[in-house]
Amino acid sequence: MQSTVARELIHAMPGHEPSLASSQDGALAFVHQRFPACSGAMGHPTQLRLALVLSGGGRLEQHGPFAPPLASHWSVGQFNVVLPGQTGTYSSPAVEILGLAMDCAMLEE
Repeated sequence: MQSTVARELIHAMPGHEPSLASSQDGALAFVHQRFPACSGAMGHPTQLRLALVLSGGGRLEQHGPFAPPLASHWSVGQFNVVLPGQTGTYSSPAVEILGLAMDCAMLEE
């Protein structure tokens, strides 16, 4: 059975299932995934998410209630970080990423 973090990553983009590995306790998931250009809700109350762009890129926008808006060109070699509790919306170009998702609440147990 896959970890909680892994299950959430799989359900986040139906039809674009990632290649991933997760820790036995479910607190960490490493992911390799190709995303089409998309937009939607972002963030999770307890998860830290890091993404490194391997291919693709373009304009990335993130808007949330507690941080200044992000509007930038996301290109190969750049990271994006979404902190635990950083909620809002995003608009992303088509990208291939290598990522890490970490459930910080599970790490504290």
